[in-house]
Amino acid sequence: DKRGQRINSAPQQIEVFPPFRLLPRKVTLIIGAMIQITSEGGPQPQSNIIFSISDEKIASVNSTGLVRGVAIGNGTVTGLVQAVDAETGKLVIVSQDKVEVEVVQLTAVRIRAPITRMKTGTQMPVYVMGITSSQTPFSFGNAVPGLTFHWSVTKRDTLDIKTRHSEASFQLPAKYNFAMDVYGRVKGRTGLKVVVKVLDPAANQFYNMARELSDEIQIQVFDKLHLVTPEVEAEQILMSPNSFIKLQTNR
Repeated sequence: DKRGQRINSAPQQIEVFPPFRLLPRKVTLIIGAMIQITSEGGPQPQSNIIFSISDEKIASVNSTGLVRGVAIGNGTVTGLVQAVDAETGKLVIVSQDKVEVEVVQLTAVRIRAPITRMKTGTQMPVYVMGITSSQTPFSFGNAVPGLTFHWSVTKRDTLDIKTRHSEASFQLPAKYNFAMDVYGRVKGRTGLKVVVKVLDPAANQFYNMARELSDEIQIQVFDKLHLVTPEVEAEQILMSPNSFIKLQTNR
């Protein structure tokens, strides 16, 4: 002031937080399927988030961010972060974000396998996808009414199919078998097939009200490479100068 005394204001708390984001960035569902929208960033501890949907005829969202597909189309889910203003005591919007929601019909399915050639005694996971990369098991795995997944192989002695929880002696019903484990037993070539059936064709979950969709891939099982001659298993072979030895493998 004029007398040279310092005047201090009341301290104010300032919080710097990372950008508020909703996840996943794009949601693809079939009719009756659900997915949970989560968030990251924003003020901490997390303030109240208000969820809304641009078109409730396409999809619905509840207060916790659970989205459910209702009809074919596109929409947008908006999340608003609210906090109480320290001075006014009123709720203010601190940050917001949006994600796209697409509700589709399944026109086809395909088996997703990391490889199509595997050694005997090994295993790999396989699962069902839609026709596009955005149509993952999260898009249809929990739909109501549900889908059932039926797996088969053309040669059972070559390849085994087991549920993901078989090691725990836990068998899931067919509607949860969108992902499986396959085990290579003996050398050979076999087909792996999945048939996806809809419980209620009137639910409009499959294109043209189809009752089932299917896909099949070929898997080659081969023996582990090893020496047939010499028959003794050894990591090293000791040879004298100017000598020779014939090596023969199982392939």
